[in-house]
Amino acid sequence: MLQVSEREIDELLKNAQLRATRHRHEVLKIILENPNTPMSIDELVEHLPEGFDRVTAYRIVNSFAEKGLLEKINHLSNTLKVILSPSLRKKHMHLVTCRLCGSTYTANICVQPGWREKLARLGFSNVSHNLSFTGVCGNH
Repeated sequence: MLQVSEREIDELLKNAQLRATRHRHEVLKIILENPNTPMSIDELVEHLPEGFDRVTAYRIVNSFAEKGLLEKINHLSNTLKVILSPSLRKKHMHLVTCRLCGSTYTANICVQPGWREKLARLGFSNVSHNLSFTGVCGNH
């Protein structure tokens, strides 16, 4: 788990034009400390201080997604998971999910090099991609 300073959190919230409330601070801290770990709302709430309600966490997650701080992932189990935005992560990676147990892992693999340039030649700009894999993990 990474250690994140209060100043870093304040700066990210300020840049996203979000007020730095205690609840937003707590949620962003958990996400920043686990940048490559997709989490459901329930998993996120488990890491938050006692008494932090699920509805508040969900609203904060939605506002963070709208501002580009995190991305939402529709998990195989029809559970929403969130992960730090690719633009804020230190490394580029994709997800692989076990079809049997639902565990999600990160994988440092990507599509063919040069895809951005190919899409730029077609007139696209500011392009991103979302690639996920499924399989059966080593626990089965």
